[in-house]
Amino acid sequence: MKIKYTKIQKAIELITILLMISMILYLVIIWDTIPDKIPGHYGINGVVDRLGNKGELISLPAFSIFLYGLLSIVTKFPSMWNLPVQVTDDNRADVAKEVRSMLLYMKLEIVIIFFYILICASNALPLGVWFLPVVIVILFGLMFYYIRKMKKYY
Repeated sequence: MKIKYTKIQKAIELITILLMISMILYLVIIWDTIPDKIPGHYGINGVVDRLGNKGELISLPAFSIFLYGLLSIVTKFPSMWNLPVQVTDDNRADVAKEVRSMLLYMKLEIVIIFFYILICASNALPLGVWFLPVVIVILFGLMFYYIRKMKKYY
């Protein structure tokens, strides 16, 4: 059964793709202004705890694209999903729509997170002590929101 994308789902997908392109363009445009030594790793408190060379910045858009692709593949194979509800013929389309929305928002959040890290690292800035708690709340909050939403189909 092929379930069509909603307008919101199409918009989220487009925004995510545009952000990935922007991330690459950002890196290309500022490459010559990036110092040779940049933050290579951040500690749990968002403070730089290792310096690296600017070539390491390429891994951020690369990893974003990899995760985007991986989650896109997972979206196409509903049989791989481990869901908190029993999928029946009656609720299959609704559950699939909710899971797709959750995965689309996760892709968007992941790209935004990596873009923020790229901006901070390329400018030799700390992430901030709030970064990790906010990321955890956003990612897990999204999952819990959609799990609760799917429970109504059980």
